Amino acid sequence: LGTLAGTVAAMWLLATTDRGSRWAIVLVLGLVSLEFAWHSGRMLRTIPPSAAGRENPLIEFLRPRVGSGRVLVGQALLSDREAWWSRIPKLQGYEPVPSARLALYAAALTGPQNSDRILLGFESPRLSRLQKPLADALGVRYAVVPGKDLPDVPGWRRVGGGSLPQEFTLRGKSPSVSHFTIYQNDNPAPRAFLIGRVQLRDRSSDIVRQLARLDPRREVLLDRDVLPPGPRQSFTAAEMVEDGSERIQIQATLTAPGYLVLSDAYYPGWSAWVDDRPAPLLPANLAFRAVPLDRGRHRIEFRYEPPRWKTGALLSALTVVALLIGLRLGRWGQVNLPG
Repeated sequence: LGTLAGTVAAMWLLATTDRGSRWAIVLVLGLVSLEFAWHSGRMLRTIPPSAAGRENPLIEFLRPRVGSGRVLVGQALLSDREAWWSRIPKLQGYEPVPSARLALYAAALTGPQNSDRILLGFESPRLSRLQKPLADALGVRYAVVPGKDLPDVPGWRRVGGGSLPQEFTLRGKSPSVSHFTIYQNDNPAPRAFLIGRVQLRDRSSDIVRQLARLDPRREVLLDRDVLPPGPRQSFTAAEMVEDGSERIQIQATLTAPGYLVLSDAYYPGWSAWVDDRPAPLLPANLAFRAVPLDRGRHRIEFRYEPPRWKTGALLSALTVVALLIGLRLGRWGQVNLPG
């Protein structure tokens, strides 16, 4: 009611004298500030500031144990914000426009479940229906599912459980409590590994079905095989040397030609370098990255550069130059005008 009355008063002042319009602007700015302050107060009462950095039993369990592995856990138990704050590599996260490659991989991984909602973290997968080899290839070390006193699942070992309060609680409501069970995968694949045997993608068939039948420890699914025929490298782990957001470095020693597979998302902007020379970067298992390697010891680097940023920078520079030229010509035009 107060905001409505103030708005009417501001409109009346604007319709009167110039002095009244100045007072109207002051009144509107004051109303906006009061509105922001009121909403901020309600939000802080609804979401206490202490919730921004809180610990909980799930974070305390996962953080010292997950290492280089990954975690399957939904938003209700571990939100994206909590995972980022605690540096837990969570696979299920909200993405407004998820990669089509990851979405197809998720469909093959989850089987007859709602893969889209599972990928975004709004549902938890049923472990008994997961394609375990694909979960291994993702490096999933822990899976956290809602519920307590849950049964054992083949390929997964129960290692913990508990309960935690809901992250955010509406003002005037009592916080709800969520129960969870933690399962451990004792045999996840390393994040970077070497492999030689190739299965070529069959574009005439359903890629989801082809992925679901794949054994990632025996072969890698590629669009094309760029290595020569002959003996190939067997499955073995590679050594992670540097792991950054824009640069990843790996050491690998091969006894025969093969592919280095990194189970990070194949995404525009990433390039591969082998021993400081540019190398082909191929989509592996549809969603991962693969680099072909010869026999011997190699240093592989993945470098990220925002796609088309050079084109954007050039266009921005040309726009600035054009504006400066336009301003200069405008000044000359003003000088040459007859008095």
